[in-house]
Amino acid sequence: MPTSAEEIVRIAMAHLVEIAAGTCSIELETLETLDDPNLIEILAGLYTLHDDLVYRARKRERAEQELRESIAALERARADMESLVQDLSAVIVPVREDVLMVPIVGRFSQERARLLLERTLAAVTERQARHVILDLTGVSSMDAATLEHILRLLRCVKLLGARGVLVGTQPAVARQLAEHAQDFASERIVALRSLQDALAACD
Repeated sequence: MPTSAEEIVRIAMAHLVEIAAGTCSIELETLETLDDPNLIEILAGLYTLHDDLVYRARKRERAEQELRESIAALERARADMESLVQDLSAVIVPVREDVLMVPIVGRFSQERARLLLERTLAAVTERQARHVILDLTGVSSMDAATLEHILRLLRCVKLLGARGVLVGTQPAVARQLAEHAQDFASERIVALRSLQDALAACD
């Protein structure tokens, strides 16, 4: 006996509510026992709809998981790169037993200045260095903050009994340093043209 249109609509709506909630009680085996072809066709369509929605949801979940994993990998790579940049931006090079060289490249951030200060003072203390050469070859210009960081570093070095020496100053940097000649003179800081000159002055 054919199922009435009203009953088909009621059954279809009940299954649509289930599907919208993420479940489906339609079973293929049950469809084979039904007599009404219209109801079978509608329920089979709803079953296919649910199956397709489940497939799409799982595919979306996999894509979201892959995206989360990619973001996490990028975050780890960024953290590793930041750590590497920090290490490279705060390098202390022992030149001789009592001489350290500190290459300065680019501008200082607060974190970089803190790290460089800590590492320089630790190296001066550990090696009992008497001279610290700051190589400014990689600095094309110097803002007020960078200049202050360098002065602070050299003042702290002086407190440990070491003398600060500047080398490799570019013309623009040399002009900026000249404006603070009195500060450098009061801290016993000398500026020389090359590393060879600096090493000779450290004898």
